Amino acid sequence: MKVQYFNRTQLKEEEETSLNVRYVSFQDLLKGSDVVCINCPLTDETRGMIGEAEISSMKDGVFLVNTGRGPIVDEKALIKALWAGKIERAGLDVFDDEPNIKYVFEATRFLPLLTLK
Repeated sequence: MKVQYFNRTQLKEEEETSLNVRYVSFQDLLKGSDVVCINCPLTDETRGMIGEAEISSMKDGVFLVNTGRGPIVDEKALIKALWAGKIERAGLDVFDDEPNIKYVFEATRFLPLLTLK
C-alpha cells in the first residue's frame, strides 16, 4: 500500500523512509488518494477545510474518514457527494452539530456507518 500524507511539518527523510510514507501537498493528497483520513484539530484555518471544491478534486469513489472535528468537513457538501457517488463511503466519528445528527445520516444507506462500535 502506498501511503502519502500532508501535515503542517514534514517528517525527516529517514522517518518517512522507515514508515514508508511520502509527503505531498494538500491538493495532491486529495487528488491522489483512495482514502482520505482527516485527523486535525478544529481551528479557524481548518473549519470547512473539506468543502465542495476539495471534494470535487478527489478521485471518484473515494472513502472519506473524519476523526478530527465535525466542522472541518462541510456536511452539506459531504451529503451531496455521498448521494452523487463521488464519495463512496464516509466514516464519521464526529459531526458538525453534535449530538444532533442530520437526518440524512440516519437514512438506511448510511446506517451501517453509524452503528460501528
